[in-house]
Order: sequence, then C-alpha cells, then structure tokens
Amino acid sequence: MMFHYLVILEINMRISNYHTHIYLCKHATGTIEEYILKAINDGFEVLGISDHGPISDEHTALWRSRRMSMSESIDYLNELKRLKSKYDGQITLLGAFEIEYSNTYLSRLLEMRESVDYLVLGQHQIEVNGEFKSVYFKQTQDTIRIYGNTIVEALKSGLFKILAHPEIFMYTYPEFDDVCVEVSKQIIEAAIKYNIVLEIVIVKQDIYLNKNIINIHMWNSGVWLVNINKKII
Repeated sequence: MMFHYLVILEINMRISNYHTHIYLCKHATGTIEEYILKAINDGFEVLGISDHGPISDEHTALWRSRRMSMSESIDYLNELKRLKSKYDGQITLLGAFEIEYSNTYLSRLLEMRESVDYLVLGQHQIEVNGEFKSVYFKQTQDTIRIYGNTIVEALKSGLFKILAHPEIFMYTYPEFDDVCVEVSKQIIEAAIKYNIVLEIVIVKQDIYLNKNIINIHMWNSGVWLVNINKKII
C-alpha cells in the first residue's frame, strides 16, 4: 500500500493528515479502510481522504488524466459515509476531492464542495488561449504566470482549504529563475491572504535536481508556519 501523507501537527499536538490518495486515482494503492486502519495504528487522530475527483468523464478523457470516473465518485462518497460511521470515536475521518480550478466549470466545483468536507486544489491543467494545457508539458514564462494567476483566482474563490504541490509549475521548467520567484511569491501571498495551507513537497524526483529548488521550499516553510497552528476543518 502506498501512502500519500500531508501531515500537519496542530497546535494541540494532534497528528493529522488531509491529503491521501487511494487506488481510484490509478497511481496509488490501498482502500479507504486500509488507510484508516494504518492511520489509527500510527496514532493519527484526523485522516482526510482526498483523491482526484472528476469534473466529468469527458474532461478526464480530454486531459488524459488518471482519476476516478463519475460513477466511481458516487461509490467513493458512499464509502466515506459508511466508514465515518463505522470508525466514529476511533478517528475523525474527513472526505475530500483534489481537483483543478476553472471558472468554466464553476457549478461543478460548487457541487463537489457541497458533497465533501473540503477541497484540495491540485492545478494540473491551465487554460491557454481557450484550451487546457497540462502543467507536465513544457512550460514557458507566460504559462508559468498563467498558472500563478489561476492559483490566485482559485484561492480567492473560497472553495479550497489546501493547495497541493504548489511548485508543480516547475516540473518541466529548466531553472528556478526570476519568474519562478515572482510566481512563488504571488502564490504565497495569496495563501496568507486567503488562509490556505500550502503543501510542502519532499522532492525526490530527478526532474527537480539542479534547479535550485530549495528556494521555493524555504518560501513555503514561511507560509507553512503561518498556517500550521489552525485546524483545516
């Protein structure tokens, strides 16, 4: 079972995790219940299951994205409800979706937000000249700025509690240059303004080596300290 933990030590020293993927995302393993049992065994008091949610099956195909289908999302929500009841008193179980932001499907985002405890922003797609573009493909200074502006708009919307992997815009970018610093500061300032938790990513992939990537982690740490002394929910 592969664990995807965003661990937050809250002010009362509870150990909590709000970013966990299960087998439905197609790049992790394990069921919700397996994660619950592991979290209880490891002393977690709050566990948030926040797998990648679908905007629509059409969007999933368009983005060539690995995530649950619309029908699977219904089963996902029902399973969360069942397990919240089953493990009540042993652990606080929260349900969430990780999802991209766009005002073109705002009504769907509002619907998703109503169905769960919180949303995690994971901006894997940006809109460039009216078309969606994956952040995993080659980025330019212009698309990096579009990413930053999209993140700020998303955080301002009030839909999200957490921004996952904020550094993802540098995945295919050759170096941590002045534009990266500009966009990083923009994201951090928005996170502070709108009281959003930034996920600190422990980078192991070779793709990030030799990019002076430590700079963004230093920036993120400052925002992390601003947000660490509050509950997510």
